[in-house]
Amino acid sequence: MSLPEATKQQASAASSDTAHLFLKEVKKQTLKDKGKIDYRKLRKDGYSESTIERLKLIRPTA
Repeated sequence: MSLPEATKQQASAASSDTAHLFLKEVKKQTLKDKGKIDYRKLRKDGYSESTIERLKLIRPTA
């Protein structure tokens, strides 16, 4: 049994929103703790370029 296309799209959008909120919180906490984000270290730790680019685009709230 397969899900209708609309349900798949809604699930995908919800997953994307959740990932965005998670990255936003991670960035906010990292900036609070360390004052900056070391993108070179993230690359070394195995983070994908697409994740790093998404992280760079997120503006954390105060």
